[in-house]
Amino acid sequence: MEDKTDGGSGDASENYWDSSNKGLAAQCLQTATAGVDCDKKRITIYPKEYAGTIREAKSNDDIENLIMMLENIRDKGQPRGLILDKTKVSVDSGLVSQEGGKTLGSGITSKIILVKDSQLGVMSAQKTIMLAQFHGDQIRAWVHLDNANLAPKLYSFEQNKGQVIMKMEVMEGQTLQSILDGELLQNSTDAVSLSICVLDGLLAAYERLREGNFTHGDIHSGNVMLEPQIKIKLFDFDMARKLLQDPTTNIIRIKNDLLEIIRIFCALYSGYDLDSRYKAENILKANNLKELNEMLRSDLSETQRQELFKILTMLIDCVSDPRQEGYGDTYEVSKYLREQYKIDNLKKQLAVMLFDKFQVKNEETWGMECEIESSNVWDDPDMDDFVKNVTDEDLKSLGVLVLE
Repeated sequence: MEDKTDGGSGDASENYWDSSNKGLAAQCLQTATAGVDCDKKRITIYPKEYAGTIREAKSNDDIENLIMMLENIRDKGQPRGLILDKTKVSVDSGLVSQEGGKTLGSGITSKIILVKDSQLGVMSAQKTIMLAQFHGDQIRAWVHLDNANLAPKLYSFEQNKGQVIMKMEVMEGQTLQSILDGELLQNSTDAVSLSICVLDGLLAAYERLREGNFTHGDIHSGNVMLEPQIKIKLFDFDMARKLLQDPTTNIIRIKNDLLEIIRIFCALYSGYDLDSRYKAENILKANNLKELNEMLRSDLSETQRQELFKILTMLIDCVSDPRQEGYGDTYEVSKYLREQYKIDNLKKQLAVMLFDKFQVKNEETWGMECEIESSNVWDDPDMDDFVKNVTDEDLKSLGVLVLE
């Protein structure tokens, strides 16, 4: 193992985390294995496929550790992988073919590619990380959120040749980042409606994780998928961790998750993402609404601005004091959104705007200009009709993004 810090001491020099070394960290995590300690600014680089390989014993501890692992496998009959949905992944999970080398997404530790199970003919998204980068809380938090339909369905995960391979559903929709980068939110009414629906979904995912004593650790607009039902799913659980006995660490992780949700909400609502968690916290805790007001999109009405300030204040109050009872609890915010807004109706209106199938196009007739009117496609408050009527062909014709 090679410790890439000054003299291998574990503490890097002040200028160690420059752009070149951050790039080195990303490269190591994708192509080899590396341990990155952001607090101590340490990168520990292992030989490629270090975990799960045969190597020379350096001490008796190495011998004992391997004996314990083998005995555990023998005694418990441990498999090297598990299938959570046998209709999506065959038992011989090696029977897969990569579909044209298509990459669905990429993170600091891995890429996600599109694969097809040769036995079942089912497509899935496959993520592969080095075993040295695997943490059990990644799967625990993922499954916990998946059970509430707030994360992509995990089909299987296995250990193979020093790697952990995970297969999941191919999500259909758009990431929030692609929506922010596009031209969809051209007026304040649509922006406010979508931001309220997204915040409602993000808080549901956040609270679900908290119920299981988890934090996500990497919430941002590129890790949130907006599905055709105007429902959000959170993905990329590489940094997800169980809350520990250390209250200081728990406080920081809970606050960071909520601050990132605040930034996403503010960006969708107003066009301004508050730049960073640090700045968001400082502006909101100082109640510096004048500075915030100057950065918002110009077409927001005064009523919309005041509503934004109110919701942001409610959110930051949830993590304002580590000593407060129910630190991080956002129940009152969710309750307010549900009471103040008809969120199910907002979702219907947004679905009409986002997907052509629920728009009635009046062709140009008798010299009149073509008009587009919203159709009344639902009578009930749930999304069942939408799910039944939107097909894969509809999504493809609309150029729907998948995990981009």
